[in-house]
Amino acid sequence: MAMTANKFKGIRAGVCHDIFSAERLKLSNDGNVICMGERVIGTELAKRILEKWLVLEFVDCASTSKVEAIKEIEGENLK
Repeated sequence: MAMTANKFKGIRAGVCHDIFSAERLKLSNDGNVICMGERVIGTELAKRILEKWLVLEFVDCASTSKVEAIKEIEGENLK
């Protein structure tokens, strides 16, 4: 799912299997699509991960330059 989603301009999808990975997706990578494996985590954990991810916001930080570089590459390669 994440691999396909990332083929679309403006999408920064990541696979999350716990709250920490969801936090990193949003806070370090400005992720805007969260993907979770049905066979890897249960429904209740998926709900907790999503609830946490939805309230997080990306803010300028050490990762901002990395996110900008990703956007630049995307602009050059995805039309």
